[in-house]
Amino acid sequence: MNQGLVRRIQCFKISEEHSAYVTHLLYTHRRRPSLIIQEIDIINPSKQTVDLDFQQEKQISSSNIQQLDEQDTTFDSSKEKFLMITNQISTGQHNSIMFVIITNKIIPSSHIKPDRCVEICFFIFYF
Repeated sequence: MNQGLVRRIQCFKISEEHSAYVTHLLYTHRRRPSLIIQEIDIINPSKQTVDLDFQQEKQISSSNIQQLDEQDTTFDSSKEKFLMITNQISTGQHNSIMFVIITNKIIPSSHIKPDRCVEICFFIFYF
């Protein structure tokens, strides 16, 4: 993916009274083509608070992907914590691609107030 963007919208009926929709936006950085950015917004359009439970997968399901490292980190003087995961994908006999995913720490649950949004952003570096 060298140019352009991909947008995906999903709607979820949580209960008879509650719903939410999720937008995914995936694009490459203009000046750093090895950087892919994924933005996820979870929007509560209803008039009541929506309670969500998040689960951050730790297991890699594919046999050709190997997780090399995982650590919590901060950048600059920010107190916000990020999760940084380094992985390697085997692409052939002796070829592989290394990639690093950096995302804000996902909280286990969230309460999205009426007409509000929760934002999650992933930065994927590959080389």
